[in-house]
Amino acid sequence: MKTLVLDIGGVFYPASGPDEAYWTRWAGSSAIEAEELSRRFWHGPDIELANVGAISAEDYYVRSSSRLSISIDLVRAMVLELFVGEVNYEFAAFVRKLRAAGVPVSALTNNWSSQCELKARTEFQDLFDQVISSADVGTTKPGEAIYRITMERLGLGQGDIVFVDDTARNVAVANALGWTAIQFVSTAQAIADVSRVFGVEPEQ
Repeated sequence: MKTLVLDIGGVFYPASGPDEAYWTRWAGSSAIEAEELSRRFWHGPDIELANVGAISAEDYYVRSSSRLSISIDLVRAMVLELFVGEVNYEFAAFVRKLRAAGVPVSALTNNWSSQCELKARTEFQDLFDQVISSADVGTTKPGEAIYRITMERLGLGQGDIVFVDDTARNVAVANALGWTAIQFVSTAQAIADVSRVFGVEPEQ
């Protein structure tokens, strides 16, 4: 049976990138003008180091606090607003039903958290067999290496994986490698597309 491999951010959490309102709101708290804050907040290599586990999230907060001359608590709050939002429980419930029907389910994510940390979250309890996190393996999507690591970790061939990700270029790389890749655009669309691949009827 094919294995379902899921992105986390943008699938189980909303893909709400920072918009103008976000920078304007945080400008008031940071005493940095919105345009400058937008330009400088992700400046330098720190975010990529966090993505590949070379520094911890707390290290990232400390470095950004020093670079921007704002408090660590403020940096932490700004990051958490972007990366943690309301959980997509509808999609999680659908995935749990697939899993109960015997479909293996794992995750592939660019993330600052480890497999152990992600699997321990309440919303992911008993949901994933494995989580391949960039923080653990030291490389990120859309680089091919993390896709190949995923196949190796799961013991699967390229034709054995159904992959769901909200980012078009991540989906494109997966398709080029021979995976069945679906771009997550909406919950209803993703449920319908995954259901079709696995030959199940989505609930109305």
